[in-house]
Amino acid sequence: MTLSRACFSVFDCSQEAVFSVTLIEGKSIKEWQQALATSERLIVGNDDFNQVLLANGDTSGLPEGKFYPETFHYHANDNVQTVLQRSFDMMQMSLKQAWAGRDKDLALSSPYELLIIASIIEKETGKPEERDWVSAVFNNRLKKGMRLQTDPTVIYGMGERYKGNITRKDLREATAFNTYKIDGLPPTPIAAPSRASLFAAANPAKVNYLYFVSRNDGSHVFSSTLKAHNKAVNEFQRKRK
Repeated sequence: MTLSRACFSVFDCSQEAVFSVTLIEGKSIKEWQQALATSERLIVGNDDFNQVLLANGDTSGLPEGKFYPETFHYHANDNVQTVLQRSFDMMQMSLKQAWAGRDKDLALSSPYELLIIASIIEKETGKPEERDWVSAVFNNRLKKGMRLQTDPTVIYGMGERYKGNITRKDLREATAFNTYKIDGLPPTPIAAPSRASLFAAANPAKVNYLYFVSRNDGSHVFSSTLKAHNKAVNEFQRKRK
């Protein structure tokens, strides 16, 4: 909390409390709701995200990914919908800019599809410099008709059942978000993408990578062939050279 000067005349100058709440990139609407519910002196309802969508003509009932991650300031007893409206406006502006500057070879047909891919990039990248390479893998796979096969979508589809580990059974389960089982994109974003992920999604790196695997330190090994990918999996995941 901070204090700001609110002066209404030369005879009346008082201090007004200013609070802040941070909506973190890579988090889901459900996680944001938990953060908002504990925010100091902020009036929070049960369906605030959808109410903001409705106020902006969006009747989909699908708020995931449509709000911008940022630190927002507010005054005591403000309604959370005033904060969320700013967040929504910022995401629409950033998404519009990213889509307008997209690569002509992008295998996506709408800004919403860009939002979905950006949310997956956000969840997959521990190092900012890898965003456009991860984006390239997904774009190359979509152009070839390959499944995305990305774990964060499986985790999102598992919901409350996810306890920190994905099993082979989970990878075989047919959910709308299991990109090991479905073709193309999941139906919605899976988290709030940052501006950097939006622009990475719109402009993939000019590389022919089709695979990547974690080194378990936040970085990844990228490969163009299944043989090279399997070698990297053996080295970094199965600990077998």
